[in-house]
Amino acid sequence: MSDDKAKAGQALLIDLDGVIYHGARLIPGADRFLAVLTGRGIPFVFLTNNSAESPESCLFKLQVNGINIDGSSYINPHTFITAAQVTVDYLCREYPGCRVLALGEPPLLKLCRAAGITLAKENPDCVVVGECRQLSYETLCRAANAIAGGAAFLATNGDITIPVESGFILGCGAICRTLEAATGVKPLYLGKPNPICAAYAASRLNREVGQLVIIGDNRATDIALARNIGVPSILISAREEGRQEEVDRHGGEPTLVVKSVADLVENEAFWQLLGSAGPV
Repeated sequence: MSDDKAKAGQALLIDLDGVIYHGARLIPGADRFLAVLTGRGIPFVFLTNNSAESPESCLFKLQVNGINIDGSSYINPHTFITAAQVTVDYLCREYPGCRVLALGEPPLLKLCRAAGITLAKENPDCVVVGECRQLSYETLCRAANAIAGGAAFLATNGDITIPVESGFILGCGAICRTLEAATGVKPLYLGKPNPICAAYAASRLNREVGQLVIIGDNRATDIALARNIGVPSILISAREEGRQEEVDRHGGEPTLVVKSVADLVENEAFWQLLGSAGPV
């Protein structure tokens, strides 16, 4: 670790869906939590597995919910990282010049085009799957045949569902399960809990991976990511936690469990994880 990074201290990697907002609605107390972080100069980025979102759309959700970000050096499009960004970055590094059949929403397709990736329906080298609410049966079959024929199978994330105000919608993982069942090929998931996305976020923060503290509401993605890279984690959960079957299934306990990020503002253990002064 460089001396500059070592002196920089810990930084936060914060989930969005279910932690900062739920659907289009800000979670109570999230505004104060973000205000305290920015006021105390705590570095952070948001990391979402939802590839249907862009940094700009995530930022807009905060704006319309009254979070003042005008001129902020802390909350801007650069503060938001999506699994689609991580996936496209990986594609460019590992499959330069590849032809890609992409099953996804406009943010994923736009990122591919901006990176100079050729989007192709026929004879792709890679099949890339993200959230895809307009997926057709024809496209699903085309993807399955490409994978069965040897195309690399990549996915932005393995989330089966995505929380929304009315309940949930099917996520990228649900599509991938279908393709895996049809082809016998497992995808490489680039989002949480893959350490690849943590390395991407750490680079954005000018930190080493080991300097991250992860906040999220999903044991299988957020808490598992923390376990995979060996850093502290904070689980946001209104449910009673610590049930043995959940610990066994996802591989361990988070460092802290709270009901809401609002509870972290005056939580001494939280500030100790950051190596910062106690509650405000």
